[in-house]
Amino acid sequence: MHSVSESPGFSRDRGEPRACYARWRASLACEQAVLLVEFEFARYWLAGATPQPLTAIYCVAGDTLGVAVTDRELVAQGLPPAAQYAQWLGVHGLVNVDPHSPIGLAPETVAKPWGREIWYTGVERRGVCHFASGGARTPIPWLQAVLPTPVAGEPGEALVLLKVLAPSPHPVLGDLYFELHEEKREV
Repeated sequence: MHSVSESPGFSRDRGEPRACYARWRASLACEQAVLLVEFEFARYWLAGATPQPLTAIYCVAGDTLGVAVTDRELVAQGLPPAAQYAQWLGVHGLVNVDPHSPIGLAPETVAKPWGREIWYTGVERRGVCHFASGGARTPIPWLQAVLPTPVAGEPGEALVLLKVLAPSPHPVLGDLYFELHEEKREV
């Protein structure tokens, strides 16, 4: 899937991304390196969905860690590890996550008979929210699956739904409905 050969500063693995990263990081002996981990991602919010092939990308440069994830083919350009990582981020529009920094959220709008809901953390059949940085966007569940620590929630578990209710400014015509929540906390 990728045109990246193992060479000094570049490693590849398959399996559970967090475990592969932990093994790689424990044995890392250079200042700048990239690890690619190919894995099958379970889209838990879609009943009967087949696993989706994804690749986690970890870039260590000195004391910093950058994390990204993609479903695109990666082609190495013969650059040093950190420069190659930056090039992939730009070419593929990937969000670079520093696990010690806040991660931006990109809203998803869901139409309702009475107006719309603006989701920030929703993950379900009707829509999947994204982490965002600049013009780059990555689905929340993808990054949850690859971050070394659960700073964005545990993999495979939806976050608490953060949403804004935005009623239509026009009178509502037609049928309305009621939502039933087992537990609801408004702020």
